[in-house]
Amino acid sequence: MCADLKNQSGFALPKKISDATIAEIHAHISDFQQGKLIKSEDRPANDMDPDHPGLTVLTAKTFDEIALNPDNECFIDI
Repeated sequence: MCADLKNQSGFALPKKISDATIAEIHAHISDFQQGKLIKSEDRPANDMDPDHPGLTVLTAKTFDEIALNPDNECFIDI
């Protein structure tokens, strides 16, 4: 695979994946697992959608906390 990772995933290694070392790929995966590469909008105040009262806005950083919380019931429209 010669494609630049950034073009496919939005997360870039410093060079083409075919030229990356195992250590660079490992570091990239580790950064992703630690949440360092998560793309996310800023969390809105009170998690509320200003254009749609009563709706909660989910972001990548709040998805697990809000949507996967067993105390919450939710329907997600993506």
